[in-house]
Amino acid sequence: MNELLSQSSELKREATELLDDYHLLSILKKYGNPLIIGSYDLDVMTWRDIDVYIGNDVMFEDAFFRLGRELTMRFEPKKMIYRNERIAKTPHLPNGLYWGMYADSLEKEWKFDIWLVSTELVRQQLKKQQQLKSMLTDEKRNLILSLKQQNGYRRYYTSEDVYKGVIEHNVRDAGAFFIWLQQQKNGQVKR
Repeated sequence: MNELLSQSSELKREATELLDDYHLLSILKKYGNPLIIGSYDLDVMTWRDIDVYIGNDVMFEDAFFRLGRELTMRFEPKKMIYRNERIAKTPHLPNGLYWGMYADSLEKEWKFDIWLVSTELVRQQLKKQQQLKSMLTDEKRNLILSLKQQNGYRRYYTSEDVYKGVIEHNVRDAGAFFIWLQQQKNGQVKR
């Protein structure tokens, strides 16, 4: 196993330990159907970040704030960010409520992105993740990890861009990815 894959495996091991020690999924299950998404699920972690969708079609802000309080009591975060994307409707963000939490857990800094979204979105995301995982190889994982460590990552392109380019469009190296990305941004590649 190469260095990037090894680092990703170690981060996933740490994340799994964190999820178990802090009983995060047990907390989230009280508020809906949680699904861990993104780099943890795809085994392409480059930093201490856990993304979760909670499927619930009837939860309102008061319950979501109770969840925020419960997370605060459990993790003692140094920072929490609330967003109401049901109202703001920012492009490329899900329609839902959001807690962004920064906490020092297990002696390391972690970021949590917790979204309350529709159960249909959780079903769609689960289907998408299963499809992506079925197409992943160690070679693709390695390229994804490499692209997620570039300076422009998260500023000029997102993990969604990386997954789409490498997994769905079979981009095979960094140079080809950046050409593909530019073509996509110019509308020359189907999203």
